Amino acid sequence: MEKFFVLEKLFFSSEGSVKIFVRNLLKSLNCLTEDENKILLSGIPTEEDIEESIDSLILDARSIMEMKNNLSIVKSLNLLSLQEEYGLANRLLGEIGFSEEIETSITLEDALESEEKLQEN
Repeated sequence: MEKFFVLEKLFFSSEGSVKIFVRNLLKSLNCLTEDENKILLSGIPTEEDIEESIDSLILDARSIMEMKNNLSIVKSLNLLSLQEEYGLANRLLGEIGFSEEIETSITLEDALESEEKLQEN
């Protein structure tokens, strides 16, 4: 079993398909007992787990795009103040796991200039 130490180390330090490949390799080399195989199997996501994760990521991406589109629509209707836009943008960033907030160091002059430009367009 000492020969396979590197493979075992690779198994425990890898994830997903690499982990499955290494486990199958160890199993095919007949260097795993049935108990070891069960232990290794318990740490490997099944195909179903992987598909659920992918579906979840797709749904997350769709909801983020929907939120972004809604933000764009509301913004284009000029229904939000600049502070509210920053608040919504920060909420959207929070939804995708981004921890830093957008800082809003805008002066009153900047806000008035933005409003004038919007009214001109």
